[in-house]
Amino acid sequence: MNYNDIQNLWASQGLTAGAGSPPALREHIRAEFQHRRRFLVFMAVVAFLGILLNQLFYAVNLAFAYHTFSTMRFLQIVLVEAVNIIVFVRLLRRLKQIREVRRKTGEALSAALTASLDYLKAELTDFRLIPWVLPAALALTFMSIYLNNPIHQVGWTPFLRRAGTTLAILAPFLLALWRHYRKNLLPEYHRLQQILAELRD
Repeated sequence: MNYNDIQNLWASQGLTAGAGSPPALREHIRAEFQHRRRFLVFMAVVAFLGILLNQLFYAVNLAFAYHTFSTMRFLQIVLVEAVNIIVFVRLLRRLKQIREVRRKTGEALSAALTASLDYLKAELTDFRLIPWVLPAALALTFMSIYLNNPIHQVGWTPFLRRAGTTLAILAPFLLALWRHYRKNLLPEYHRLQQILAELRD
């Protein structure tokens, strides 16, 4: 689709260049980012609940003496909370970007595409951070499992059982994220990038 194609599409639908973007492309962008917004809202709620529940469980465990205070356990909960807060803040920033994209869909095609590409680039950056963040998150999870089930007291079986369960739950989720990155994010980014480049030529 080049600029002449876009002009012809406008003309075939009784529109002028000043009307903004082709309706089909505009609706595609709106629908795509509405879907992304729902997913981000869900993830933000999960991250926020994680922030609250981690503190609640830690306090309950102390109050009912399920475990005693230790520097290692306190450090672990602080690091987990730090990760949750960072994720929550980044999700809020992405939601703000989506609002900007939705606002731009009512303007010129180039403005809508530029805003869409800016968001997709930011989301791609987030996905590329996963290989760095995931090992740290897993280390904190395994630390928590170990602190709650000390190997020198209960043996390896409880630790390995819980660690295996954690990995089994995470594996399909990580596979879905990888598929979304390869099958959706990258193709959509390159497609919109090409349309914008042709529009500017």
